[in-house]
Amino acid sequence: MDGILDESYNIESLMGMEHKSQAVLRLEPELEPEPGSILACEKILRKYSLETIDGFVRDEITRGALYFTIQDTPITPEEENRACYLQYSRVHVLVCGHTILTNTATLCGKNCAAGSRLGARFGCRLCYRLKEHAYPFTKYVGLDRWDDLLLSDRRIDEEETKYLSNYRPCEMAIIARNGTIIPARGNSNIALIRLIDRIRLQTSQSVKEKRMEDQRETLKEAQDIRLLLDRICDAIEVPVEVQYMASYLFKITHGGKRLVGHSRMAVIAGCLYVACQRHKYSLTGMHICRVVNIQEDEMLQCMEPLTTLLWEKAKSGRKNFLGRPKPHLYRSEYVRHSILQWLRKLRVGAWSAEELLIDV
Repeated sequence: MDGILDESYNIESLMGMEHKSQAVLRLEPELEPEPGSILACEKILRKYSLETIDGFVRDEITRGALYFTIQDTPITPEEENRACYLQYSRVHVLVCGHTILTNTATLCGKNCAAGSRLGARFGCRLCYRLKEHAYPFTKYVGLDRWDDLLLSDRRIDEEETKYLSNYRPCEMAIIARNGTIIPARGNSNIALIRLIDRIRLQTSQSVKEKRMEDQRETLKEAQDIRLLLDRICDAIEVPVEVQYMASYLFKITHGGKRLVGHSRMAVIAGCLYVACQRHKYSLTGMHICRVVNIQEDEMLQCMEPLTTLLWEKAKSGRKNFLGRPKPHLYRSEYVRHSILQWLRKLRVGAWSAEELLIDV
């Protein structure tokens, strides 16, 4: 249960300073944190999350008054010479994705993500704890967030100290989206990191949900177009191989989106005509236009960019191009060369108005 804070409860009391006499923190008795602890810091910071921390993470604003209050010695990218590529710096991003901070500027290590890889390796405390979390971290809940492993109340055993002694000394840190570096030291910093991590998690989840929603809409749109193409092919009564190839060609155009300035029905008609030409099925463009209910000029204007797109796709090196429904028949270089020759002829003049729209 979240704490209910009075307006008189300020940030200074959060930092372990003396509480104001009128400050009251009402919590459940069993969940009441100690003053100045990480949980107490986090509960106070949560009050300001929508105003300060949320903008600090999402809008990439400069450090606000809240950050200056809880961070005694702010570290900026300009002062620390980031990024560390082929340079000396106090801040290094390791290949594991974690960020470390050293006491003085030092050469990049062999495990830096983008560095000279000449210096000695840095020891990542987080990777060790994630790997050796059986003891004493099993009694703690929430190992899915990396900053949870850096809490001050976690006991540092001898094995961890011995392991890290083989590497250059460093401490864990987090880089905010505006470039500010926050070392994972002190309860106030850890509370800020925990809150930033939660906001980032919520943001990533919302972005993921939006992406999944867009994918569902795109899939539904593709299914509707496929059904429309199947109905058109059924109305024209074309063979199944022509129907498959027309659907495949339309997929290459990304649903007609790659042919800017042309209607989707014109692209469908063009793909259907190319498929008929490939399988030598006698069907004129005028008949296709009547079934699709478009003007002949729309199809004529669409044929040149469509065949150009197919030509570039065929030259890209895919040997099974135009290979549906039997890709193994189009894998040899000879067959691929014949497809290129056919597409070249189609581009040069086989789709002219006289041949395309003549009715038989």
